[in-house]
Amino acid sequence: NLSIESVRFIAAFAVICIHYYYTKGNSLLIVNQLARFAVPFFFVVSGFFLAEKLKQNDKPIVYWKYFKKVLFLYIIWQLIYFINPPHGEIYIRGFWKAYNNKLHSVIDLRWDYIIFRGWAQHLWFFFSLGLTVIFFFFFRLKRIYLMVVIAFILYIIGALTKAYAKSSIGIPVEWFGFPKKFNTNNLI
Repeated sequence: NLSIESVRFIAAFAVICIHYYYTKGNSLLIVNQLARFAVPFFFVVSGFFLAEKLKQNDKPIVYWKYFKKVLFLYIIWQLIYFINPPHGEIYIRGFWKAYNNKLHSVIDLRWDYIIFRGWAQHLWFFFSLGLTVIFFFFFRLKRIYLMVVIAFILYIIGALTKAYAKSSIGIPVEWFGFPKKFNTNNLI
């Protein structure tokens, strides 16, 4: 679909802008905010392609195949980020010690950090997409109503707990039963 591919190209550039201009100061904040359409766009496109497959065959195997692809990409990218050499660490501590430190920098942390971030915080997209497929499968008979309610609740939790912005208003994540530094960005 050439229209989707065209917007996907622009959205990919927008994601780069989100990460590049994130910490650059207030003058470039508008670039960051204008680019925020990209991540929801990728979720919508992923859902569109899954829905196209489900129109033809709404069987559990379709969900499983889609979930396996997402999980495979998530694991492969985690490995790529792990293998990516920590250059300064290798120079200072040596090869084996640098990778051992890198391994323990994730393994010694909480379960939510390991699942949602691992060695690359930007891979939360794959994990969230996988969760969406699981929710879609479990609620497929009453899909539209339950999915809208779940999405709305998760969005409100994310917005109230300052998932995207470190604003002065918001409530602590512990009020929802999450660990203190749980990143609710991954829920929405």
